[in-house]
Amino acid sequence: MRDLAEDGACERAEDSRMERHGRAAVARMLEEYDAQADVEGASQRRFASEAGVARTTLQHWLGRRASLDASPAAVTFFESPDGVSFLHAFVVAAHLVMTWMGPCGIRLVGLLIELSGLGPFVASSYGSQQRFSAKMQAALVEYGDEERARLAAGMERKAITVCEDETFLSEDICLVAMEPVSGFILAEEYTEKRDAATWDAALDAATRNLQVEVIQSTADEAAALVRHAKNQGAEHSPDLFHVQHEVVKAMALSLAAHEERARAIHKHAAAEVKRHVEAERAYWEGPRGPGRPPGFARRIALARETEKEAGRQLEAAKEFRRRWREANRGIERAYHPFDLATSAPRSADLVGVELRRRFDELDDIAEEAALGGAGKRHLAKARRVVPKMVATMKFFHDETRRRVEAQGLPVKQE
Repeated sequence: MRDLAEDGACERAEDSRMERHGRAAVARMLEEYDAQADVEGASQRRFASEAGVARTTLQHWLGRRASLDASPAAVTFFESPDGVSFLHAFVVAAHLVMTWMGPCGIRLVGLLIELSGLGPFVASSYGSQQRFSAKMQAALVEYGDEERARLAAGMERKAITVCEDETFLSEDICLVAMEPVSGFILAEEYTEKRDAATWDAALDAATRNLQVEVIQSTADEAAALVRHAKNQGAEHSPDLFHVQHEVVKAMALSLAAHEERARAIHKHAAAEVKRHVEAERAYWEGPRGPGRPPGFARRIALARETEKEAGRQLEAAKEFRRRWREANRGIERAYHPFDLATSAPRSADLVGVELRRRFDELDDIAEEAALGGAGKRHLAKARRVVPKMVATMKFFHDETRRRVEAQGLPVKQE
């Protein structure tokens, strides 16, 4: 394989020559030249003059085509207008699927071009594909802006929820707001701040030309996001992830470490039993000196009692983790306006009772497992969100009732 830098320099020069006329236009010219040459025996000079290009340029294109390291049939197709159209569609699709929709990088697009045998016809170096990717990104952004404006003009007024959070790339802050039903990203803005005023400005700009009313914001409990929701006149709803994340931080590592210590103690106790049993067997099977035999039975009995106690402690540690997982999963089952097994509606009061019961169970586990102060603080932080979670359930049922009543349906249908 040629040196990448040299390869990139050659491709940049070739790209420059092609771009002045366009790859598809060059393919059409060469197709016309071939047709005339076959029928009329047209000279290069006359054809170049009629086509409006320099003769040396035509000679360069012909020489490039003749030097391609591929079969004559492949050269004939891929250097034709249809072939160029196919290559363009292939590269666009590869970038779209691999680098924009998927997790691959630009280098893998180049590798795909090489391994598919298209290297003679498409510049595959990183530099060439990176420039293509930059153009494609600009085209996608332009298309997105055009489609947003076109679709916004005809959309009906609707009330929406937004899911909001900050992401960080290096030291840069990116504010992200998404409408969760459609998955549409309303805002994706880099800023220097993440206070409520900055959030307000970002969301206002994102929804300015859209027929939407933000009635609910789902986010973590950051003060700026809570204040931002209030500024928007929207209900602030805690997201489940950050509540459970605090529960995980409170107990996951501690309980896992507790179980590992219990397992190590049990393993050591089992090894002691084995050691005493083997010592007794070796005594009776080997040569023995004078005197009474050691108290093997008592030693083995004590070791087995220690092993049993260690086993009980290990099972207790496993049970702590099982109860913790069940209680944490119970939070997600409780934080829902409907019973997931029966579809029956669940009132905000019922949700509150269930959530508090789950946190009571977590507190009991923390006490029984002698959880440290830091873990208990994380649990308390998660529990403080329960009233807002209950308020979210009330908001849901009130909003649902309002929308149903607005339909003017018969009572049975309501």
